[in-house]
Amino acid sequence: LEGNEHLIEKSEINNICELASDCGAIYSGRDWTYRGNVIRDNSIHDLYGYGLLRIDPVTHHISYGPGGVRGVYLDDGSSGFIVAGNKFYRAGFISIQIGGGRDNVVEKNTIETDNYSVWIDNRWPGYPWAINRQRLSNSPYQNNLWQSRYPDLSKPMANDTWPENNSVRNNILISTTGTVPLVRYLVPKKSTYLSGNTLWSRANSVVVDFYILDNDKKGGGVPLSDWLSQGVEVNSSIADPCMVWRKNQFVSCVLQ
Repeated sequence: LEGNEHLIEKSEINNICELASDCGAIYSGRDWTYRGNVIRDNSIHDLYGYGLLRIDPVTHHISYGPGGVRGVYLDDGSSGFIVAGNKFYRAGFISIQIGGGRDNVVEKNTIETDNYSVWIDNRWPGYPWAINRQRLSNSPYQNNLWQSRYPDLSKPMANDTWPENNSVRNNILISTTGTVPLVRYLVPKKSTYLSGNTLWSRANSVVVDFYILDNDKKGGGVPLSDWLSQGVEVNSSIADPCMVWRKNQFVSCVLQ
């Protein structure tokens, strides 16, 4: 996905990226100026990726692992996306990844996974941010039309190598393992907005990875309570949402 003002909605995407890694069911990358893009109300499920797990010696059935496939992959600084109301079930290694991008909103999604549900990172030390800076410089983001349509794009950046001004709110995140961290947040506290999320594990306790960039606090595979005590995420809780996957959608377990 390249450019601005795209809408992807009400689609079902499954069983793709089976011969590729570092890819996504919906993918965009390496540009701060891609704005006004909305990904909503899609069903994204059963993404197994490219990674051989085993070959059954009797049936010769081949099993693959999630490898590097994501459900929604906002790679290398992709920014200004709205990812809302989607249903993710076993959607690869990471259901939603914000790879160093800015001004993204992730809200009201339902995710069940045995891997990561939401992952935000600040890229690696040698990432070539000069590409993003040049693409921004080449765009008309400072003219009146762009400033009125995309006001966040023209705001000063406190640190342009950090994933600033991202929001993750009112999502239902369900782990089926209790051992793999359900979320991974490598974010600044000052400009990250995480709230109202419901987290649950069907197997054990909820664990998370975090690194708070502006105060250098970190934890790997720690209880959710350790993360919430940092004050970055507010009004979120551990609670059973009573949701089950049936016919490519989530339904209330009360109705089963």
